[in-house]
Amino acid sequence: MFVAPEFRKAKVGAALLEALLQFAQREHFSEIYLGTNEVFQAAQHFYQRNNFIEIKKNELPADFPALAVDNRFYKRQVMKT
Repeated sequence: MFVAPEFRKAKVGAALLEALLQFAQREHFSEIYLGTNEVFQAAQHFYQRNNFIEIKKNELPADFPALAVDNRFYKRQVMKT
């Protein structure tokens, strides 16, 4: 997910993440995985503040669509309602 800097203070990223989490709960997902790049420091801080934990690439699901530029990976449990 990418949010232009001018929209970050408007909490657009938080709203997108909340929509994703609600969808994941409705669809009974147990985990969310994501990949990013070490260059995107603000993104990493955002994910960490929102309960994503950094994991190693070999901890990703076998079918995870990692991009060649991804070198940081995160996982978050989806809370059950």
